[in-house]
This record gives sequence, structure tokens and C-alpha cells, in this order.
Amino acid sequence: ENFSEGVRLRLEAALAKFELPNHLSLARAAAGSPSMPLQERSVFTTQLAPLPQYLGEMSLSDFCLVPMGSTPWTLRLYDALFTGCIPVLLSDHIELPFDERIDWTAFTIKWPQADAERLPSFLLSLSQQQVRDKRRAIVAARHNFAWCGEGGAFAQLVATLNERKLGLRATLRDDYAWVETPLPASFWVEKPGDVAELLDKRCSAAAGQSSKALSPNDVVTISKGPFCVLRAALRQLEARVRPRKVHLIVDSCDGVEDSLASFRVRCIELASVLPSVPAESLSRIPPERKGWYLQQVAKLAVSTQDDVSETFYLWDGDTIPLEDVLPARMADGRFPLLWGTHLDSPAHFTQPTPGEFSLPTGYLTSTEALLGVAPLSNVSYVTQWQVWHKPYVREMLSEVERRAPEGVHWPLAVLASVASGYEEQGFSEYTMYATWLLARRRQQVLLVSSRDYPWLRDPPSGVLNNQGECCPSDESLCQIALGGFRFVSWECTHASALRGSDAAAARRNRRQLSSPAPVPPPGVIASADSEGFLTTLSPAPAMPPYVGQRMSSMVMSPGPSPPPM
Repeated sequence: ENFSEGVRLRLEAALAKFELPNHLSLARAAAGSPSMPLQERSVFTTQLAPLPQYLGEMSLSDFCLVPMGSTPWTLRLYDALFTGCIPVLLSDHIELPFDERIDWTAFTIKWPQADAERLPSFLLSLSQQQVRDKRRAIVAARHNFAWCGEGGAFAQLVATLNERKLGLRATLRDDYAWVETPLPASFWVEKPGDVAELLDKRCSAAAGQSSKALSPNDVVTISKGPFCVLRAALRQLEARVRPRKVHLIVDSCDGVEDSLASFRVRCIELASVLPSVPAESLSRIPPERKGWYLQQVAKLAVSTQDDVSETFYLWDGDTIPLEDVLPARMADGRFPLLWGTHLDSPAHFTQPTPGEFSLPTGYLTSTEALLGVAPLSNVSYVTQWQVWHKPYVREMLSEVERRAPEGVHWPLAVLASVASGYEEQGFSEYTMYATWLLARRRQQVLLVSSRDYPWLRDPPSGVLNNQGECCPSDESLCQIALGGFRFVSWECTHASALRGSDAAAARRNRRQLSSPAPVPPPGVIASADSEGFLTTLSPAPAMPPYVGQRMSSMVMSPGPSPPPM
């Protein structure tokens, strides 16, 4: 451990509780081939492993971590290159061979040792195309490091010594033309120096360091009280939206407005906005779910009040923006509507049958009963927030009342729409409004895919801090922002997010080094894409002798990659 200046210990602690978000796992599985299904693979061990297994794991991985050894250089770098795995250098002072002639930024990532804990989250942000490009560059460049064949390491060494002897300026070759290039910076992802810019941009954004003019649009939200998650959400909303006013629905307003005065909060007690609801209207609802339904009714009620701006954000109180939020109205005047599928968003889907993903049946049946319009079952608009237009909300609720039996107002109609047997998840205000908007005002909507505006529930490292409290820190938000996510839902009531490192490791379905790594069948590339990438790769000419002698029967594979974000 002394060899890596603490990097291994910090990585081990970070990876122990790290889990790939479920929708990314599903996307990776969907990208797999029948001959080699993809799975979550995060292998970190301090134990020795047999060489074939060690190299096999690397050949099936997207990224291979390369911390320093007893000196800044390490053989892991070459192991990664010759198994087709992108080396992630975690050695600040490493001297890369032939760096005067070879562009290392094309096929490696160099990450600061001091930010090692942030690395796993950042790697989630890299697109399939970025991974492919670096792998292609590995295939094109790795012969330069083999001490066999023409144009290999010996030729590079002779050329480098000759250039230095002649006093030639160190440059890169590109199609046999001399190209002037700047000296490489310390750290990179795509180009020299971009890591520092990346860390500053995303982590300062996550810390709420931004200034915006006051928006004419309000925020309507609901919470149990002014706890740390709500405070983090309000702080980020102030930086990313800067709403005219925040209409906060809570059980009790005692001291709330004073404690949140800097966020221009108007406190509304839940009981004051709930219409009179007969007990029999809630008799079918499980006791633990009654509050959930009443909160949705309360949000709908507040959304029609005169004090609320004409256009506003309906926002879940545990959702924290990490970058500027989509504008309430786009440049062309349309309202943005975020949507997602089970492959590109963490929205909640059920699985009626294996391989089939659908909105909860209760969302579908209640919306159709209230509006006479059936929502799409494989698309979700339950994305933790929406832009609502008050005239449209009022029009929608009037339509609900027109369709209901005479004398039944919309709150009772909503509760009555919950189908028997689906009371656990029998209604969604987000699903209802999005369905109405697309059916009645389609020309006023700009659909925005979660693939283009990625977001997250259940942070990869869980929602608990080091003290076991469900509170987001600037560092935890920074790591999520480094993953490329625009906002995160910090849901303290979700068991899947309330995990420590031990629980995460126990639940994670991963292969440990105690079991053999799968080897692709002879002649089969595990994750060949539609372009046939690497389908003709042969390990023989590119492998150094010590690898070829031990791995001659193994097929090299680029491993799994996420879809472009």
C-alpha cells in the first residue's frame, strides 16, 4: 500500500459501496451479445490472482485502473494496453515512454491521485463512442510497446534516441507530417489539461456556485420539514433557477419561513389546502400510503392558487439540481417535458413479464379513468419535476370534474380513480399532467429525452454520509455531477439507497476473483458492435512474449460499454 501513496486504500473504500445505477446496468445488458451477456463488473482486490484470470478480467473490462507501483511506472499499464482495456493512470509522476512521439491522451485517461475517490463516478459519464474511440486508438498504438515485430518498442527507442541526438524538437507524427503540439498537461481525459477544467466546472456547479437573475417563475414543492435534503435542494434551486418564490407544503409551518428566509419561501400547511375528504374515500388505501396520495392532491390544489406564478416548476422536495435546470419556456415558447425509458432514466418501471418494462398499472388505469386517454406504458414522465402552466392545470382539473359523476369534485375523482388491487401505486400527478398536455396541447410541448438530459435516483454510493445520516454533502454532489447527471433525487425512504459499504457489497451481483472469469468462446468477440469493431483482432502480433505464452488460447475483447449519454 505504501507504493501507491494511499490511492489503493481510497479506491477500495470508494468502490466498496459503489453500485452502477440500475438503468445503466439494464442499458449495458441490452447492449450485450447472446454469446457473452454483459453484467455489472467492478473488481477490486488486494489478493494475488492467477495470470490468466487477471488478464481475462482486464480483457472484459472497459477501464483498468493503473495506480503507481514501487516507482511511478507500473506493468499494469502494458497489461491493460495488450488486453484492449483503457488504462486509467493514477500516478501523478509517471513518465510515459516515447511521449515525444506518441499521443497518450488518445488512448489513456490520467486522473489525479488526490481525486481518486471521484474517479468511479466520473467514468459513468463517458459515452460508448468515447470508449470506442480510445479502444481503436489502443489497437492502433500498442504495437509501439511490443519488443517484437516491425515498428515496435525497439524501433521507437532507436528513433527517440536519434531525434534527441540530432537535437530535434519533440513532436508528434500525423500521416508522416510534422505537427506542432503543446507539451502535455498533468492530467487528461480527451486532451491535455481538461481534468482540472472538468473538476472545477462540475464540482463548483454542484456546490451551488452560480449567480442568476431572479426568475419570474415559482417553485411548488412538498417536504416533511426543513431538513438537510430540502435545504440542499433549495440551495441548488437558488443557484440553478432562482425562483421568484418557493411555495413549500409541510405538515407544520412553525418557524419554517424564518429558517428558510433566504430562499423566499412561502410556507403552506398541508391540512390548509386539503379539501374535505370523506373517510370512505381513503378506506381502500393502505394506511402507510394515505399520506402519499394526500400530498399529490395538495400539490394539485396549490398549483391552481392565485399566489403561484402562471408558469412554475412542480418540484419534488428531495430532488437536487446540479446544473442549470431546463427553462420554464424554451426559446420557441414551448414548455419542456422530460421523459425516459427504463434504459435511459431511473424512473420507476415494473416488470409484468421478464424483459417487459411498464409504468405501474395504477398510473395507467387512473390516468385513463380521469382523462379518457391511455398513457404510453413504456415511457415515464415521472422525472421528479415538471414545468406546469397554471391555466392548463385548471383546464385539466375542470375536465376531470366534467368526466366525473355529477357533484364529484376533482380531489374525490382522483382518489376514486385508484383501481382495486393497485392501491400501493395507484396515481401519479406527473403522469396525468403529461398525458393531458400531450393529448390536448401537443404543439406547446418540447419533449426532452433523459438520454440527452441524464438524471439519477439512488446515488451510486448511497445517500448516507460517513455519520450514517441521510444528508448530501458538497463532495457527494460533486461526484454525482462528475458522472454527467443534471440532477439527483436524494430519497431517504428508499431502502435501495440506504446502504453502507457492507450492505452494498453483499447485495451486489458481481463476480469476485474467487470464481473464474468467463472466457469468450474461440473466435467470438464478446461485445462486437454493429460496426464490427474489433471483430478481426488477433492478439499474436501485439502481445509481448510474456503475455502471449500464457494467453495464446484467449480471445481479447473490448468489454461492455454504456450507450451514449
